[in-house]
Amino acid sequence: MNPENYFFILPDKLQDKCSLFVFKHFFILWYFRKLRFIKLDYTKMEELPLKIRHFKDVDAVVSHTWHDVSEKSLEKRAFSLLFLDEYLDKKPKHPSLVSSAEGKIKKILFTIPYYIIEGDDNPHWAVYSELFQKLPEHTEIIILAQNGCHAFLNAWMLEKKMGKQVRLIEFPDYINFTIWAEDAYAIVKDAVSNKSYFIEPHSFPRWEDGFIADFVAKDLKWGRTQIPLYFEGGNILVGDDFFLIGADHPIISLKYISSMVISKKGESKSKLITRLYKKYLDRTRKIIYVGCTLPVPSSKESDFEYKGERWKQYYYRKNEGGTVQPIFHIDMFLTLAGRSENGKYRILVGDPKLASELINLPVLSYAMTELFDNIANNLIKAGFEVIRNPLPLIYFDDEKEKLRTWYFATSNNALVEIINYEIKTVWLPTYGYGNWKELKKTDDYNKKIWKDLGFKVISLGDFHPFIENSGSLHCIKKYLERA
Repeated sequence: MNPENYFFILPDKLQDKCSLFVFKHFFILWYFRKLRFIKLDYTKMEELPLKIRHFKDVDAVVSHTWHDVSEKSLEKRAFSLLFLDEYLDKKPKHPSLVSSAEGKIKKILFTIPYYIIEGDDNPHWAVYSELFQKLPEHTEIIILAQNGCHAFLNAWMLEKKMGKQVRLIEFPDYINFTIWAEDAYAIVKDAVSNKSYFIEPHSFPRWEDGFIADFVAKDLKWGRTQIPLYFEGGNILVGDDFFLIGADHPIISLKYISSMVISKKGESKSKLITRLYKKYLDRTRKIIYVGCTLPVPSSKESDFEYKGERWKQYYYRKNEGGTVQPIFHIDMFLTLAGRSENGKYRILVGDPKLASELINLPVLSYAMTELFDNIANNLIKAGFEVIRNPLPLIYFDDEKEKLRTWYFATSNNALVEIINYEIKTVWLPTYGYGNWKELKKTDDYNKKIWKDLGFKVISLGDFHPFIENSGSLHCIKKYLERA
């Protein structure tokens, strides 16, 4: 409601005679609205109860959506590969991505910064500790940890008798990587040489996470290289004969590299990008893009009134202008579940409306229900069997700051291991704790879906400390090798 909009729609004569009067009065109205003394279009949300954080806040944990590299820097970095590519390891000639579901989890990576182990009641370490003990004995747990953490971790391994299963990798204390181990690379194995590689995008928006692949690859004696494409690990899911990529990232790749890569004769730019993703990530699997064919809102903030006080709220977090994804990574709302008896591949697609019905909350526009429905329908058209599972849109309130933050308490962000049709396991994050005990209903519903699909379900503890920062179970690990 900007006063200038009203000034310019007045007839010419009125503009001549009354422009100053009109402008002054509309400016006053607009100004006082900004001060909230006049309540216009004011969202009242008193019917929603306060939901205060029930766990210790660890300030050093950064949001999954946080970045410290500008878009301009990312673009410049993309072009640098033209001149520095010769210094990188040779790219695999027959790359094959590590599956997101099929095969025994042979190696899995976690990144543990110092602040994850600090304090006796650290809610993040409680989750990691439980998770490590619930992973299969056939899984080697690889932990990249700052050097100052190693004494604590070695003592924990000794106490839990996990020394043979856990491999610690040293990392300098002065480099502050994040807990989000999934994103800064993809893992491929050359189908002919059998050598494994960390494949990094041409640039990455979290600077210090860019060191993770280098340290782990050296320790494992794996290859490490970069490709002239943009991707983030959480926006890729790998099935048995296909892989999904959130459609935002090929769009970014096209923006950055279309001027420096030459298309084949008669090849469109979109086919060029698809060819390059297959060339560098997986030559045999079919690539399928995931996105909405409906408009997706950008991240927003607005004000609302709670018991006579002015509050602020944030929603559509990290949705940048022009995005075609309702959430920034597809692993936040999609889960691969293997093939059914009829041969169709099953994908769980989060459903905010179903979740709202289960916990008796109103279905809000913030939940973008129609967009998740749209993606589900698109995947059906692509030949998948789609199963809808509850995806609750919830919030936490900060009474001191008068701030409400919305996020999805996702169970789609799970770990999956399909050894064969009879032996299948899923590890699920849960959220029915503290002021959100009603989410036990959605936890149980998700658990039942997987049990009905023949999976052994291993429920993990309270993932609110993670999802409050826009990530969950699948975001804090990286599958390195499947048997």
